[in-house]
Amino acid sequence: MNGQKKPFDEEQEAVDRYVEKIGLYEEKEPLRFNIKAYARYMMEHNLTDPDDIPHEVMESFWIAKNQQPA
Repeated sequence: MNGQKKPFDEEQEAVDRYVEKIGLYEEKEPLRFNIKAYARYMMEHNLTDPDDIPHEVMESFWIAKNQQPA
């Protein structure tokens, strides 16, 4: 059985390829979108479709680059 791969080795290789592909450990730019406020708005207004949110309200969830989230 010399040379055969164990299932764990194959799974680990798949995980390693995925991590390398998406750059899991690379530093990324923050999203700059207030997800908590967006989710709260959706719940308070009993909405499930983001298209139901007016454009002006949707813009209020974006965080400016020089602004820190609360």
